[in-house]
Amino acid sequence: MSAGFELLVAFNGYSETYNRSIAEIDIDETRYKVIANNRVVKYENITPEQKSNITQIYSIVNRFIAPLLGLKQNRPPKVPNKYISTYNKTTDFCRNYLLVEDFNILNISKKYFLTVPNDKIKKVADNSNVLMFGNNQTDLVPYNGITNYGPYLPTKRNNVKFFFIAHKNCLNL
Repeated sequence: MSAGFELLVAFNGYSETYNRSIAEIDIDETRYKVIANNRVVKYENITPEQKSNITQIYSIVNRFIAPLLGLKQNRPPKVPNKYISTYNKTTDFCRNYLLVEDFNILNISKKYFLTVPNDKIKKVADNSNVLMFGNNQTDLVPYNGITNYGPYLPTKRNNVKFFFIAHKNCLNL
């Protein structure tokens, strides 16, 4: 978009972390992520090195483990237009943390949001939206590619399940 460097700032929602380490809790659930060595990792992917300091690993509370821990999740209410609240949060973050004298080690321009020209909206570089499917065939439309060529490679994991959500009148398609 610009001739210089760009910094992408995004808001991806809220997360809550349990205040007791996983060494202190006893739950029979593995569908959650933890913070280990300042990194977010899936519980099932904790390395032996990370486990050596298990008292410093904390679970991220999700809908699966919240009830097991006796917690009620404090999720913000859904808003009709997520763009507006996300834009406001991102703008406030930039104004309060990035565009302040104390932080400006990156020499970020005060004109911090680029305006995307109308002719660039919904445009991508050539071939950047080409998807690869079975037998090294390509397509731009995921549905057509899967239907005509199948998946690029089957997953290496055995615990994957596919499910589809459809209107009742589309079930026989």
